[in-house]
Amino acid sequence: ESMIFSNQQTLSNMPEPDEEPDPISEEVVEPVPTSAEYALSE
Repeated sequence: ESMIFSNQQTLSNMPEPDEEPDPISEEVVEPVPTSAEYALSE
């Protein structure tokens, strides 16, 4: 769980790579799905 949280913070710090179509980018842009994944991960 802590690993996912740490990764989230790192992504938030980094500028969103709009040029690169990354699935992670979408999650960072939308905090709702990220929260859902965090709950599912538990």
